[in-house]
Amino acid sequence: MLELLLREKPVALMLCLKKQEGEPSLSFLVAESKMTYVYLMELIPKLKSAGLITEEKKGKRKVLKLTEKGLAVASLFEELKKKENVGMEQKPQNPV
Repeated sequence: MLELLLREKPVALMLCLKKQEGEPSLSFLVAESKMTYVYLMELIPKLKSAGLITEEKKGKRKVLKLTEKGLAVASLFEELKKKENVGMEQKPQNPV
């Protein structure tokens, strides 16, 4: 699971699912996560087997949702992202 989560796009997808309310379409997730539809389709079974997301069919639509475990992991990544941004703001600039 760690190997999967150390990649940018799976993390982007999980953060997108966390911040998005309701049931985002797969095309929305593709656009927001900056990945191809094919990559998303390959990623879904991996995230499901890791217990991070669930997949439901509603009519013709597939709906992805974070599990409790997925929500916890996404929250950790969100916190890391905030700390990274704060760290970048606090770096002293080199005088010219």
